[in-house]
Amino acid sequence: MFGLAQNLYLYLKKRKERLLTLVLVGLDNAGKTTMLCNLRGASTDNITPTWGFSSENLVEGKCKMDIYDLGGGKNIRKIWERYYAEVHGAVFVVDANDRDRIEEARDVLHDMLRDPHLSGKPILIFANKQDLPKAMTAPEVAQALGLHTLQNLRHNIFDCTAKTPQGGEVDQNLKRGIKWIIKAVESEYAVLSQRVEKEAAAQRAEEDRLKAERKARVEAQRAERKREQELAEKGEDLEAQPLTQGKEEKGLGNPGPLAESIPSSLSVDPLLRVPPRPGLLTPIDKSEPEACKDSPQAASIPLGHVKGQPVLDLDTEDDSQPNANSLGVPDALSPPAAPATGTPGNPMYDTHPDRM
Repeated sequence: MFGLAQNLYLYLKKRKERLLTLVLVGLDNAGKTTMLCNLRGASTDNITPTWGFSSENLVEGKCKMDIYDLGGGKNIRKIWERYYAEVHGAVFVVDANDRDRIEEARDVLHDMLRDPHLSGKPILIFANKQDLPKAMTAPEVAQALGLHTLQNLRHNIFDCTAKTPQGGEVDQNLKRGIKWIIKAVESEYAVLSQRVEKEAAAQRAEEDRLKAERKARVEAQRAERKREQELAEKGEDLEAQPLTQGKEEKGLGNPGPLAESIPSSLSVDPLLRVPPRPGLLTPIDKSEPEACKDSPQAASIPLGHVKGQPVLDLDTEDDSQPNANSLGVPDALSPPAAPATGTPGNPMYDTHPDRM
């Protein structure tokens, strides 16, 4: 009978144990990790700054606490908001001796309290490093942080010294502060726990959705890069084909590099490989046009005359020197003209049979 009563007592006692989840934040070098080590009874020597996230378990009376210690560096603070939905309350630590950064601490605190996941949850503030000579008191820190301007905020502030000498006792204000936030959470534990469960589930679903979207974007970008690479490879294959492939398929052969540079509208002399000059290489029709046979002017026009050009006296040329222009050679390639015949002081002999 005594054993049954004892087991019932232990069962009821165990049911009263509650799990609290808290987040520990503040600027870098505020003393957060040192404070946590002191509360655990661990040594505070050779403590390194927290980069990112670490978790510690503490037991205070019948309450078991999970505390998330988050780094306070400027680039790490953006991860704080990921943990607000999962906690029952928050602990904010201030370096009371660092007056130059008190405004920065105020801005960070006010920005944190604007998050809806922390609205209505208890906030504990520690004015740390009271062992230093220039440290501000808790009321001074509260004034500098502008706590009086915050509406509907369940908060409390304690001054403390997180770092203790080797073998020294934990600062009593640390214990008082922890007891205050435990009591504040327990006073509405059911409501806060239900809210934490609901908001944490919603946040996880949102994170899963964003993760799926990021994965889809990465896969789409990867597929687009692959498609562009395939198109680029096809373009290189087309450029590698010979330019005369179409002409050779039509049986025109390879026209050579010089012919490719000449416009198709110009004909090319097969001997000189240069385009003809208009009117110079045009074949002369030596036959009499039908319209000129009965014309009285036709008899005075030598054969081979082209209208608009001077009459060429072919009989004055040396028979041994053929007329270069009659062969269709440009002026630049014609041989020098034969010297004129005749005697000095007398006109040139005209040997044309019609004018003798």
